[in-house]
Amino acid sequence: MPLLACAVAGFLAGSIPTGYLLVRLLKGEDIRRHGSGNIGASNVARVLGSRSAGVAVFLADCGKGFLPAGAVLLWFSGEGRHGAIAAGAAAVLGHCYTPWLAFRGGKGVATGCGALLAVAPRATLCAMAIWIAVAVLLRYASVASMTATASLVGWVAVFHDDPWGGDRDLFAFAIAAALLVFWRHRSNLARLCQGTEPRMGRRTAPTAPAGETAS
Repeated sequence: MPLLACAVAGFLAGSIPTGYLLVRLLKGEDIRRHGSGNIGASNVARVLGSRSAGVAVFLADCGKGFLPAGAVLLWFSGEGRHGAIAAGAAAVLGHCYTPWLAFRGGKGVATGCGALLAVAPRATLCAMAIWIAVAVLLRYASVASMTATASLVGWVAVFHDDPWGGDRDLFAFAIAAALLVFWRHRSNLARLCQGTEPRMGRRTAPTAPAGETAS
């Protein structure tokens, strides 16, 4: 029951569609109908033409994962670590499949980053450094996100001596998060193959195709 309560709290926190709400507030439009159709930080920055807006959404989405997981670590003992992982994983699911947007949402990168930052800070910081390096080099947020998430599995294995023993829950979370991020980026992979994926820094992007309004 405590684990279930942690998961429910994490899901509700993660389900808050911050990018959607910000664009609706500032521009009065549905971000899912613009750019890539994603409600995350990169598309918000392109649609609003503001890097600061993108950073604000990234930090908010990151907080949706960090705060539930961190709160469980602070408030509970014994099962606190398992509860924190449950809360963080549920927050990622809530972000990707928010009930407030017909169970569609973002791609889970920022929320997963926040959740893992609470339970595996060293591994997550290393993965964030990978994201920055790839983003600066290639200027594709999607490629940076997928590369960093894939590397996170390796970093967790490096910093946690026994991923299949005491840290098996954490290792499983890292693997599941990586698989989910790749799945949520399948439309980006298609655009990369077609040469139509927008680079970071572009203000405008093609209108989201039908069926991809919140992928």
